Amino acid sequence: MKLSAPVASLVLLLGACSTPSAQSDAGPGDTGATPDAGPFVPSWHATTDYPTPIAFGTALVLPGDGGAYLYVIGGASGTFGGLAPFHAEIRRALIQSDGSLGAWQDAGAINTGRMDVQLAGHGAIRVVAEDGSIGMAIAGGGGPTGTLGLVLAGYIQTVDGSIGMWGAFPPQISAAQGGQVFGSFNTFESHQLALVGGMQGTTPIDHVIIAATMAGTMVPTWREGPALPAPRYGHGTVQIGMGTPDIYVIGGGGTGGTLASDVLVTVRDATSLEVTSWATAGSLPSPVVFPHVALLGDHVYVIGGVAGDPGFDALATSTRMATAMTGASGHGQLTAFANVDGASLPEGRAGGIVATFGHTVYIVGGMMGADHMASASVVYAQLEP
Repeated sequence: MKLSAPVASLVLLLGACSTPSAQSDAGPGDTGATPDAGPFVPSWHATTDYPTPIAFGTALVLPGDGGAYLYVIGGASGTFGGLAPFHAEIRRALIQSDGSLGAWQDAGAINTGRMDVQLAGHGAIRVVAEDGSIGMAIAGGGGPTGTLGLVLAGYIQTVDGSIGMWGAFPPQISAAQGGQVFGSFNTFESHQLALVGGMQGTTPIDHVIIAATMAGTMVPTWREGPALPAPRYGHGTVQIGMGTPDIYVIGGGGTGGTLASDVLVTVRDATSLEVTSWATAGSLPSPVVFPHVALLGDHVYVIGGVAGDPGFDALATSTRMATAMTGASGHGQLTAFANVDGASLPEGRAGGIVATFGHTVYIVGGMMGADHMASASVVYAQLEP
């Protein structure tokens, strides 16, 4: 497959996916007094299974008729050591008033504008076109024909909510810069993209590349960003702050089977605000690869993952939370991670597909069981009141 397409003429306006919090009203009791529900205790619930076992895909919450929908994009149905079969399909499910998901609906496929692209280990961000159309951009990842060497953008089709109007959006990743699988695809700020770490073939990398999407040119190029302190793949990322957010890189695996327990954060030049390096923002109680990472307000959650070899070692069930410090004295730091009472996963899982809506976190699929095979199981939990 030749992963190229005519340059799209659309200008992408990048932004973090922002959705309103789901509201809950239990109503007054029979006496007219509001009952005391006691302390809030989060717990995980099963909801509608995904149509096929899936792991190592990506997800976004996007608006649609009748409410917000959870979109799952691509992925693979195997294990970390044998990902195939890969998927190009995109499916969506309505987020219902109680937090559960409705039936999964076909919503198109990852496409270059000419052919479908089977992809896993990629990232997706929400995008808005000049005319206000909402959609997604996808970068990184690989499939049966190699790594994805460009950024693809597609938009919600109002007739059925599928993702269409796909096109390649510059910049294209050069052969020298290589592909990236199991890294992260982020926005450093409103008009800058970043690909951070990952694997090239079977080798973890410390490579970071950055590109501006609006820099006075219709053909921006990737430039070298500050390398990570050490190669890292299978990490989670969150972005905290407005305008020029900090990016936190959490967990992941490295060379020689090492795992990372440190949390990294971007460092910016005080004058230019360009990202110049990485600093240590905190640490996990124990190292983990392929965790499920979510941000709710200023709280960073790290859920499950593998505390060892992702092909063989035990799958974690723990849910841990730290608070991002944004004041002048603690900016770019996290408090210590602590276990969230009652919020352990029912079963260990890693490499699932994570999305948030309001105070609720969704995990679709992921490696589960003794054989670490991809699962169709979907769970969700309201982690904060």
